[in-house]
Order: sequence, then C-alpha cells, then structure tokens
Amino acid sequence: MSRFKNRETIRAVRTVFSEKHLHKFEVAQIANLCPENAEEAKALVPSLENKIEESELEEVLKDLQSK
Repeated sequence: MSRFKNRETIRAVRTVFSEKHLHKFEVAQIANLCPENAEEAKALVPSLENKIEESELEEVLKDLQSK
C-alpha cells in the first residue's frame, strides 16, 4: 500500500522527480519501494546507475522520506 495518500503529497513527490529526467517506471519504483539510500535504490532499480549521481539521488531520497 502506498504511503502517499492525498493528491497534494503525490504532487509534491512528482515535483521532486520532475527535474531528474527519470522514466515513469523508475519514479514509481522509488516512490513505492522507498529505499533508504542511493545504494539500495540503485540495487532495486539498476537503470538508475547511469542516470543520476549518487549524491543527487541521496538528496532526492531524503526529500522523499520527508513527505
């Protein structure tokens, strides 16, 4: 079950990812799986490896966890 319940939160999550040029599938996987760090995110979604820097991904994940 998704932890993002209302439309405002969902919009905020989409905004976090909007500038990152990730595929919708990648965004959905990160949002649903809620990995704790970049290493875990890249293990769960291998296509992230060459798309986003680890530090940038860490920042996104921290922002996501605060939603």
